[in-house]
Amino acid sequence: MNKKSSVSISGGTDYVEVENDDFIIGASEFTIESWINVQDFSTWDQLFTKRVDNYNRVSVELAGSAIYFEICNGSNTYGYTNMAVSKDEWHHYAFVYNGDGVSNNERMQIYIDGNPIQLNFNATLPTTAPDNLVPLSLGSVDANPSFEFTETRLWSRALTLDEISNAIDMPFLRLQQIINEEVVPTEHEIDKLDAALELYHG
Repeated sequence: MNKKSSVSISGGTDYVEVENDDFIIGASEFTIESWINVQDFSTWDQLFTKRVDNYNRVSVELAGSAIYFEICNGSNTYGYTNMAVSKDEWHHYAFVYNGDGVSNNERMQIYIDGNPIQLNFNATLPTTAPDNLVPLSLGSVDANPSFEFTETRLWSRALTLDEISNAIDMPFLRLQQIINEEVVPTEHEIDKLDAALELYHG
């Protein structure tokens, strides 16, 4: 897959700062999703981060090939998977947090290409994200992998698997073209849009 209009983070201390990240401050739920092509990484390279220190942060990091999704509000708590991250391939990643869940598995999910990934946890996850004012960034000033990203979406709620699957099947640029009446949607796309609207309105 060749993703046009992508942004490249070339490692080192490159990063892109999110101007308005109020949706994540002290939140009980949110979702970060993006198409990502990881090209190189080492240890504790950061894809996304909103960090004061290890006890006050929301981060997604690569430790070797493992993925760590960290929600730390007073203690260092996270979920992780040792599933290998594929290099030089585009994949859709979704990082979902829902502090209202009873168990850790209900509070945190990682999906790759719409597939739920088995997570391990080091401790009980908090019911809310930390209330810090450090801007959310893609990449960081500390350590980055080399990666490209596109069609990144930030949600103030925990998306369901069906909603994530719809996002994968309906790329954002294509959706913009449909909304702007620049293209005529296919019957399959119409079905997907109807399903997404039904999920949204309940």
